[in-house]
Amino acid sequence: MKKLLLLGILLPALLLAMPALATDPPQVSLSAQGILDLVVNLTQWFALLVFALAVVFILYAAFLFITAGGAEETVKKAKDVLMYGVIGIIVALIAYGSVPLIRSFF
Repeated sequence: MKKLLLLGILLPALLLAMPALATDPPQVSLSAQGILDLVVNLTQWFALLVFALAVVFILYAAFLFITAGGAEETVKKAKDVLMYGVIGIIVALIAYGSVPLIRSFF
């Protein structure tokens, strides 16, 4: 049953990714502007990934708070996870904000 459920989840995801794999890879020029564009794109993807993970951490911390039932150890773990989530959002915002700053120098 678990294998069938896993197949039902993964198969549509793989089929949706097929058109993306069929396209040509983006061309990156070796000029200064091309390298800068590549760094900007990578930084934006990194910021988006970190932001998404931070939101997941915050939701997990909320789940821990709700299910703690007054257990001090679980509440402390939830506070730590919440702190890591907030730090992740701050890192993502700094990474996303650094893109225009770096671009202004070039």
